[in-house]
Amino acid sequence: VVVHQRLSSAGDTPPTRMISGAETSFWWPMSIAADLPSDELYVLAEVKCSAGNRNRVLVFPRTADGGAMPTRWFYPAAPSSYTYPYAIALDPTPGEIFVSDPYNNQVLVLPKGSDGGVPALRSIMGAATGLSFPIHLAIDPSANDLFVMSSSNYMLIVFDKGGSGNLSPTRSIDAGHRTHARRAGLG
Repeated sequence: VVVHQRLSSAGDTPPTRMISGAETSFWWPMSIAADLPSDELYVLAEVKCSAGNRNRVLVFPRTADGGAMPTRWFYPAAPSSYTYPYAIALDPTPGEIFVSDPYNNQVLVLPKGSDGGVPALRSIMGAATGLSFPIHLAIDPSANDLFVMSSSNYMLIVFDKGGSGNLSPTRSIDAGHRTHARRAGLG
């Protein structure tokens, strides 16, 4: 994980810090979210553990550097699970982490203060959602919106961020195949 100075206008600038090395427990970080109120950095990554390589949400101090160890990590436990999570988004007010799971066409919601295996608070999945390989996520807490880039059908789908189950979107935008939805990030 590489951190650069925010909004630098100096052109190419070196990183201000980098979290890397065996102590971090991850070998493939996929998505990050910063929680300024709690001064934490959440990293969705594949990790090496005794059960093999697994996907976890690792939590670091926001200013971690070098070979920092995570303060904790968590993942969904039975009855909820994910196959291959792709992205995370943080909603700090209620303390929730949203995780996209493209292979199960779902978005799981986990409590952000978790440690170890925890059941999901809720999930958004089912035919009415329109989700088809959901990848990128973004949250607008002021509007109570969860934005999901559903890449197989090239749709930007918006849900009430407190919703769960097989719910219909509040609105959607046809992104069209020319936008390269799989490469377009949100947030």
